[in-house]
Amino acid sequence: MAGLSKFPVVNVGLLGAHTQGLRMDTKSAAWLGVRLRSTHVLGHGTSVPENAEGTVGGLAEKLKKLREKNRVLLVCGTDEAADRLMRMFTEFTVPMARRTSLDLEADGPWPVMVMTGRLSAGFAWQDLSLIMITDEEIFGSKVHRPRATRTKTAPFLSSFKELKPGDFVVHADYGVGEYQGLSHISVDGFETDFLTLRYEPDAKLHVPLYSLDKVQKYIGAEGAQPKVDRLGAPTWARTKERVKKDILAMAQELVKIYAAREAMHRTPLGPPDNLYREFEAAFPFEETPDQQKAIEDVLNDMQKEKPMDRLVCGDVGFGKTEVALRASFKAVEDGFQVAVIVPTTLLADQHSRTFAERLAAFSIRVEMMSRFRTKAEQKETLKGMKSGTVDIVIGTHRLLQRDVVFRNLGLLVIDEEHRFGVKHKERIKEFKKLVDVLTLTATPIPRTLHMSLAGIRDLSIIQTPPLDRQAIQVVLARFGKRVIREAIQHELGRGGQVFFVQNRVAGIERMAAYVQGLVPEAKIGVAHGQMKEG
Repeated sequence: MAGLSKFPVVNVGLLGAHTQGLRMDTKSAAWLGVRLRSTHVLGHGTSVPENAEGTVGGLAEKLKKLREKNRVLLVCGTDEAADRLMRMFTEFTVPMARRTSLDLEADGPWPVMVMTGRLSAGFAWQDLSLIMITDEEIFGSKVHRPRATRTKTAPFLSSFKELKPGDFVVHADYGVGEYQGLSHISVDGFETDFLTLRYEPDAKLHVPLYSLDKVQKYIGAEGAQPKVDRLGAPTWARTKERVKKDILAMAQELVKIYAAREAMHRTPLGPPDNLYREFEAAFPFEETPDQQKAIEDVLNDMQKEKPMDRLVCGDVGFGKTEVALRASFKAVEDGFQVAVIVPTTLLADQHSRTFAERLAAFSIRVEMMSRFRTKAEQKETLKGMKSGTVDIVIGTHRLLQRDVVFRNLGLLVIDEEHRFGVKHKERIKEFKKLVDVLTLTATPIPRTLHMSLAGIRDLSIIQTPPLDRQAIQVVLARFGKRVIREAIQHELGRGGQVFFVQNRVAGIERMAAYVQGLVPEAKIGVAHGQMKEG
């Protein structure tokens, strides 16, 4: 037995094979005389980038040669992966067949067979002329996401959970005020929770929690400070009247824009081809169901004569960027340029790195336009955008300036549209008349969401969390020892960490001592913005 240690180990899962007098399954597999020749049955290495040909087309030719004298079986961990391999190699004219069991008696030549099951590594079984290859050996190891059942969580679209003392809010009846936190007030002998809002002149409004639908977090231009209204003054009524007129004018403009888009016809993009499938297969994760649906929605939109205008809504980290990457790749492949507009320089840099890494193997030029780039670099990028040598440009509102000219813009990706100012949105509207538009957001502004729900814009929602990520739950509860202790102990019990946020630096040490007394087994640290460095 000691001599067996030098040979590779293969773990066989639920794979069925049958021939005369022989049934291969999980019970009998351990007794079969499997002679492993090599796990590198594809040649130099087992993943596509390491092959001599380096492409899916090269691998397809290799499979055609292997099947002439061997039974070739591709083992996939999921049905989705099996379907992907079937589509990909069929397009390269490789004879393919889905199988639920393996027939070892049929005469050759055999089609390349695809089965769903578990196999740790591929191998060659010389006596049976059988070659087994896993999908991970072809495309590299993927992170598999377990199928999670959906649970009812807190409302997906909520701005109240983002409120903190000092934030500006808008009350439907009283106007702009400053949120000061929750107050516990005794009414007729009963303790009740209220939202406390500050108004001019030094007035306070206590809003009961059952009237939360009248309070909205203030949304304005980045960095803008709104003027707090006076309780009882006519200014808020005049403001609402003016806003109604502005909304009517905006609605008329939107009707014109979307009527023009409805009447507009363009040459639709082609369906996904072999090169797109190769890019798709390079995604290092297994797509969640919602993410896959969003990708399919976007690709279907791009194959229509009417320009796309789709909103993809999903929490941070749920896979919206990959949706944009698939759309961008398809647009560039069909000869168009792509502009990705983001609200911050940091996000532009992050997206630029992600796009460059994913597209590096496909000779697609990705550039960034932001204050992180020198004037000389920006000038060179502008030149490339105008000449068409830049395929994808990622930038902040710098991309909305008048000196930005594209040779053949086909797709506009907007990340978090609600964080752009009014002037920037006006410029975005001009772009929208001409090209496919894909908007990504975690918290859509009410107007954008309403347009989607009303059918003016198409909507895709990604609610399925990725691996090891749960949907955010928000619970509003009365401050108390039991609530704090149970919440912290629950999180520590699953190996997690806890952020306990205190709204004032003064008293933070006292609060830390209070929490330590509730959960003495926890290690508690204190951090705040007034601490000295080092």
